[in-house]
Amino acid sequence: MTVLAELNSLWGSGSPPDLQSVVAIAATAAEPLELLELLRVDQQRRWQAGAGLSVDEYLLECRRLPLRMDWALELLAGEMLSRSGLQPMTAAELRDRFPAYVELPEYLPSVVTGTDSDVMESVCEHFERLCATDGRVPKLEFMLAGVAPRLRRDVFPRLLSIDLQWQQRRGATVVPQTWLQRFPWYGAAVQEVFGVVAGAVAGETAEHLSEQTVVPTDGSGMATADRGGAAVYGAGAGTAAIGRLGDYELLSELGRGGMGVVYRARQVSLNRLVALKTVLGVSGAGSQEVLRFRNEAESAANLRHPGIVGVYEVGEAGGRHYYSMEYIEGQDLSCLIRRNSLSGERAAAYLRQLAEAVEYAHEHGVLHRDLKPQNVLVDAEGRLRITDFGLAKRVQADSQLTGDFSVMGTPSYMPPEQAQAGRGPAGPWSDIYSLGAVLYELLTARPPFRADNPLETMRQLLEDDPIAPRLLNPRIALDLETICLKCLEKDPARRYASARLLSDELGRFLEGRPILARPLGRVQRVWRLCRRHPRESILSLLIFSAIVVGGLGVGWQWLRAESNLQRATRNFELLDRAADEMLVVVEEWVTRTPPRTEAQQQRLSSSLRLFEAFLNEEPANRAARRRLAETHARVAEIRRLLRQLDRAAHHFREAVRIFHEL
Repeated sequence: MTVLAELNSLWGSGSPPDLQSVVAIAATAAEPLELLELLRVDQQRRWQAGAGLSVDEYLLECRRLPLRMDWALELLAGEMLSRSGLQPMTAAELRDRFPAYVELPEYLPSVVTGTDSDVMESVCEHFERLCATDGRVPKLEFMLAGVAPRLRRDVFPRLLSIDLQWQQRRGATVVPQTWLQRFPWYGAAVQEVFGVVAGAVAGETAEHLSEQTVVPTDGSGMATADRGGAAVYGAGAGTAAIGRLGDYELLSELGRGGMGVVYRARQVSLNRLVALKTVLGVSGAGSQEVLRFRNEAESAANLRHPGIVGVYEVGEAGGRHYYSMEYIEGQDLSCLIRRNSLSGERAAAYLRQLAEAVEYAHEHGVLHRDLKPQNVLVDAEGRLRITDFGLAKRVQADSQLTGDFSVMGTPSYMPPEQAQAGRGPAGPWSDIYSLGAVLYELLTARPPFRADNPLETMRQLLEDDPIAPRLLNPRIALDLETICLKCLEKDPARRYASARLLSDELGRFLEGRPILARPLGRVQRVWRLCRRHPRESILSLLIFSAIVVGGLGVGWQWLRAESNLQRATRNFELLDRAADEMLVVVEEWVTRTPPRTEAQQQRLSSSLRLFEAFLNEEPANRAARRRLAETHARVAEIRRLLRQLDRAAHHFREAVRIFHEL
């Protein structure tokens, strides 16, 4: 079964499959183009189903594949093509998300109907027009990214021929090694095209050309020169550069934040792989952004600890500020949290590593102020490395960046004193809070506070207590929950006094020894709630008091009513038995001595009125209705003896009706 057939099987249910499963299939592809074809098909289907994934989400998975390529370029082209008829990507969105690829839309093909040959002919004509434009050297990688992977082997030789012809017309001497490095999967095509084009244009074969006089594009549209003055190209084995910044070749984009973009790059002079961070945007960065960027670089550059990503160099090139740092092969902690269910012991061990690194930074006078899983890298050996000191502050320094209060940081991990003025200054205790928020997410797979928008999240962190971790994950040990909640205390004085004390506490937990912190009791939690919300607490107390007093009053009245009902029930039962006995006596008296005189009949009629008053009631229970039917029958008999036959017949009918209902 081909990888595309396996992908179709995953999509068989109609709903988008899990991305990890798709990438797992892609990893079994026989060749790079087959892998790219699978990812393009998956991207297109997701956007058509209204469940499109961003390039960043694909990048998190694709970087684990063994194949080395510019994943950001390929996936970005796939997303833009998939969205073209649905939600086209705007120029502003592209510039903000992928500033290194702002030219890509110029290379993407317009809608072409017809055969594959028609499509390839259109692509080649478009590339020819771009090459003919004065003052620019088109990027062949960008052109290929817009071509369906299944057509690339056929169209690549034609595009390469066009590229080489225009390179040589501009006076560049070309050799195959450069293009073999840039396009390692098209080796045979490169050798074939060089044998034809180089000989036809330069009058000699490629084998006779000097490899020391290479002047091709470096992928950024500009030639670069070595120290001897000859222009050279070198992006690293098997990897094409997407740009150049000073001594650094930009190989691919790793990520971006609110301040800058991070590239995987090669420092040419030292031939080493680095991570290069630049201020977002090519130029025009305001003084505040530049100062904050340099502050980040200088804060991290003074720290040398195995738990902190080291900074190599801080500089500027072409008006663009940058700094280079260690390149960590791995993933950030947030990816690890999403993919794995961490045990309490593993979460505690991870946080202990972070606490030790933070303590080192504090000892050297640096506060991080933006600790979160996204700013923690996990290297290939499972060690954690803190990065992104963009909001770092020197404890003893007066920083002009923070003279006035401004909210900086990520709301879900930000301590209250950093979120609202008047709650005291930020200090080492602020990083302790953020470490607690990271531990909370390690344990529960969610931050302590998260809402639909940042303002609501900040309201929660200022006013609410976090949900106890054990309510979200019952497997968490009580001691570990206690450590986590102590870090998340809103009052800095109630948190651990230093990262060292937090690290020691976690050590006690991991070694199975008793911890020093104690969980809050129920009374303390209620008292804290009342102190945090005094007006709501007073109102709640008044309402509760009214409910209690009202409930007592209603209860007292109910008891009295219940007592009266019981007495009434007993009296009715006595009256009922007395009336029944009296009815029997009257019936016997009438039977033995029928009333002769008018006075006797009147006395009997008065007695009957008492019985008939009982008959006017309509009791609901079965026993009482049986008694009612018997009374009707006896009264009917007395009426018959009194020669009141019509009224006697009425009582007989009522007796029969009630007996039938029973």
